[in-house]
Amino acid sequence: MIKDDIQNYKSVKKTTDPATNGGVMSDTVVQSGKVGNVFSHTFDEDRTNGKVETVKIFTVLKNSDDLPLVGAFPALWGPPDGGEEYAIIIPTTQRSVEADLIGTERFFTAGTLVEDVAAGDVLVKIDVRGIEVLLGMQAADRFFITDKATPDAQTGTEDDRVIDSVTTSGTVRHIVLTEGLTNGYTAGSAVGFTVPPSTDIETSYESLAVTAAGDYDYDDVNYPFTISNIGGIEEDFELEWTGATTFKVTRMTIAPGLISTGDINTDFIYLHPVWLTNMLTIKEAGHTGTPQAGDKFTLTTHPAALPVFERKFTPIGAAPVANSKLILLTRGQVANP
Repeated sequence: MIKDDIQNYKSVKKTTDPATNGGVMSDTVVQSGKVGNVFSHTFDEDRTNGKVETVKIFTVLKNSDDLPLVGAFPALWGPPDGGEEYAIIIPTTQRSVEADLIGTERFFTAGTLVEDVAAGDVLVKIDVRGIEVLLGMQAADRFFITDKATPDAQTGTEDDRVIDSVTTSGTVRHIVLTEGLTNGYTAGSAVGFTVPPSTDIETSYESLAVTAAGDYDYDDVNYPFTISNIGGIEEDFELEWTGATTFKVTRMTIAPGLISTGDINTDFIYLHPVWLTNMLTIKEAGHTGTPQAGDKFTLTTHPAALPVFERKFTPIGAAPVANSKLILLTRGQVANP
């Protein structure tokens, strides 16, 4: 797996209506560095009145070897560039929309170092710019501080620590770490950020449910369904037998409709219509017993994708900036083949 195998994708809906904003992953990749590619433009009216915008983003594995990224976590690499705006990330689920956020979810944020620190120090002061995001840095959170210009910069230093306790002065979080820093950092040149608990990014399926008049079943223990990292999607599938040897497969929820037919003597392989890689493979050897017309099973597939909501705050009276860049980082370890 190389860096280009990890890509960010947009959700199917980007709207101002929380009931529809978000949803499942689309086929549209986020073009890194393109102005207005994630958040909408900020106009004079937005700076006068203040603005909060929420966008759902998926970090997706597009590696052809289908290896997972283990111990993965998303993070904001500092606050938005060049102005007074601030931001958070909210870990979420594959199908959620903004309206599903009820206000009690944990979120994570980033800010700028406001006082120099030396190696061995345990107190770090980070300005997160807005009171709405103060709780993005809490006790027991994993906390990074770095003076690297970008996540993949070859120069600069970084410390990975755990927060012991936090107090607040205005918009500055006074963070006490569980152990001292390895490196020193200069105010204004270093950023600090918290990250959610790590997880593995990989394809998966669940909720296999068989309905049969006789002894038909599907053995997914010995013949698991396969889903590729490039072609995997969030969807509910149904396989229904149309006779003793033939069946049809239907997408049930996200994009409902018949997708193909198959038979008992052949692996069923359905390719993603855009990426032309395996969306779902059903092994012919997994069918057991004698199917009858009307027998069926359903299952739900999940892509190799890590979804988060990014929320950006433009405070009332914010000064205009030419370009407010926000970097979403995802880190993890490649699993051994």
